[in-house]
Amino acid sequence: MVIFVAFSTYYYVLFYHFKFVFPFNCGSKNFKFYYQNKLQNRCFINNEEELKTLCDDINSRLATSEFYDSTSFKANIFLTDNPFTHYSFSFFTSSSHAFCLWKLNGQVVVIQDFVCDRAGNYTPKLLAHELTHNVLVEKFGKQEYKKIPTWLLEGYCEYISNASNPTFINTEGTFMPQSAYDDYHLAVIYLLNQQKNSVEQLFESTPVYSSIIEDAKKWNLTKNKLAPKYQHL
Repeated sequence: MVIFVAFSTYYYVLFYHFKFVFPFNCGSKNFKFYYQNKLQNRCFINNEEELKTLCDDINSRLATSEFYDSTSFKANIFLTDNPFTHYSFSFFTSSSHAFCLWKLNGQVVVIQDFVCDRAGNYTPKLLAHELTHNVLVEKFGKQEYKKIPTWLLEGYCEYISNASNPTFINTEGTFMPQSAYDDYHLAVIYLLNQQKNSVEQLFESTPVYSSIIEDAKKWNLTKNKLAPKYQHL
């Protein structure tokens, strides 16, 4: 009984009085970042201009979604450097480094090192992906959101976080999928850019993933004129 009360109290504080767990915060526009310790390393939360630039970048990516309204959308983003805290959040989802807790009003949780120790556009892409999940929850509601297939949810979040990038060509001009998420992303690109579906059509009459992914891969190979060694994809 004592253990149950202790854990119940802990989760209540974590989710509803999170400022006790994340005492520091900073924000720009419609995003607020909460963190647990003062950071010694160089990080956007220590620099007002970097913070604004990051939030502008995230907003510009989210704005490529027809469902996004920057005037009403707000989000709390938690940067945790405590494994126990991270595992406490991840009890409600499955992820290794970042996730959107749409069951808890779209709060986003990120392991601090994943955004403070990375260079380039990794951080805005990562956060825009997770925040797009929340955009979809706000658009469809939690019950309808749960009915959307994983490939479409993740593929669309990748599509938006990459600022609706229409191809997978990297700096070498080749397409090398790294995970299932890349295939999901490709499927969404194919349906929107080749099949000319609107975003509304995509979510209203979702095709069966297995029926379009092979065609999507063939289209990508033809479009990008890849070398034969990639044709097994």
